Amino acid sequence: MGTFGPAEAIAALSMGADFVQSRQQAKAANRAATAQAAAETERIRRQQKIASDERRKKLRRVLAQQRARFGAAGISGGGSRSAVLGGLATEADRDIANTRAEAEDRINHINRDLQLSTRRNLLEASRPIKRWAFQQFSRLLERPPLLK
Repeated sequence: MGTFGPAEAIAALSMGADFVQSRQQAKAANRAATAQAAAETERIRRQQKIASDERRKKLRRVLAQQRARFGAAGISGGGSRSAVLGGLATEADRDIANTRAEAEDRINHINRDLQLSTRRNLLEASRPIKRWAFQQFSRLLERPPLLK
């Protein structure tokens, strides 16, 4: 096996500095991706809340209109009236639940993408040092043996 000389020491120091720099770049990219994912998640949650609030307001208006119609028609509280009003409320609740589920699906997708991006950035940061180690090992194999 060969010796570890000045050229190898300089190459190792250079590779170490490159590795530290690429690691810092990967961490910075991960912080930026995390901030972007958090902002996108917050935007989705805000939109979902607005949509739910609007749907509830619409439900209150529709229920009030329906009650007024029933009152004008002389229909008092009872089976048909309760069934119609309950059906409207159930439909609104179902719409709100669907909107919430869609928002959570989008948020989960964002979080999965963030995890993949983080792993990819860290993997990319470690590639140069693996390549350097392989080159050094290959050089050692190419050198003539010290003992015959």
